[in-house]
Amino acid sequence: MESARLTLTIDDVATTPSGPAPVVEVRVDDVQQAVDAVRAAGGRVLVEPVLTDWGTISAFVEGPDGLVVEYYRDRGR
Repeated sequence: MESARLTLTIDDVATTPSGPAPVVEVRVDDVQQAVDAVRAAGGRVLVEPVLTDWGTISAFVEGPDGLVVEYYRDRGR
């Protein structure tokens, strides 16, 4: 199993209904599985998994304290 990598980038900001929010990026092996786990735990999914123009599969969920969490993986993996 591949280890997850956590990247906190202060330049990444998502626009949410309550205003701008910092984004925490988490690389995972299976984006859908990560989203399903958030949903099963009662979390809020902001953007379902999508294929981005830059070649990743990416999804966004509501994180703690106003953060937005992006789960992503490279398309070819």
